[in-house]
Amino acid sequence: MPGTPSRLSSQSSSISETDHGPGRSVKLTAGPLFDAPQGSSKIMPTVTVDGEKSFEVEPGKKLVLAIEDAGIDIMHRCGGNARCTTCRVEILGGDPGPQTEIEQARLAREGDIAPNIRLSCQIRVHSDLWVAVINRAGARGIPAGPRPAD
Repeated sequence: MPGTPSRLSSQSSSISETDHGPGRSVKLTAGPLFDAPQGSSKIMPTVTVDGEKSFEVEPGKKLVLAIEDAGIDIMHRCGGNARCTTCRVEILGGDPGPQTEIEQARLAREGDIAPNIRLSCQIRVHSDLWVAVINRAGARGIPAGPRPAD
């Protein structure tokens, strides 16, 4: 991801192989360690929109706003109120956090939706994410919708 190498330490953490009984062993390896910028303990999460670009996001910002503010076309016909599902994204990597009750209820009405399909208006970015935008206003020839409130 562009911009990521400057945030990654060359170190990685790992736990060596441990015996858990006859024929059983487990090896746990964590990814690279993140280094905070000098003089700062705050790390900006990076959002990568598949086929588009990667960009840093202020922690806690709504994903739909982060995507739109990065200049990427994304629909949000209801203005970010979890009423229309046009701001759906496919989570390809990272942890978007748990679904809100309103998001769960709205997606349940849509029927058979994969568990990695989420409403970007209901996700607050707190860690790196890799997503694919599902609905684009430009592709449908209609306005994206009212800007969601933060």
